[in-house]
Amino acid sequence: MEKGKLKKSKLIIALYVIAALIAVYGVYNIVIVVDYINTTAQTYDITAMDSFNYLVSSVIHYFVFALLIYMAAVIYNGIRALDPANYLSQAEIEAKEAAKAKKAEEKDNGETLEDEKDPDIN
Repeated sequence: MEKGKLKKSKLIIALYVIAALIAVYGVYNIVIVVDYINTTAQTYDITAMDSFNYLVSSVIHYFVFALLIYMAAVIYNGIRALDPANYLSQAEIEAKEAAKAKKAEEKDNGETLEDEKDPDIN
């Protein structure tokens, strides 16, 4: 069987976006925790190991959860790839390419019409 292009899944895209948002929130949380550790270190006597342990225990679950969601999307995409019904047919690929070409042609025609109307262009 000849492999074609895999159809896009909205679920997979949503899982990738959710994983990215959770990872970004994890980075934001690192900044907040470091600021808290700096404030606490000025007031109390804490060791570097205590600070590191607090930082890791406060933010690691965001990155683990983001990684799990990302891996779920990768696994689901791999499973979808096993089903031939999830691939675009040759007719669908040609229809998409024709639509792209038509859209590009309309865009080019629109630009040339605007250029013709401009009296400064010779």
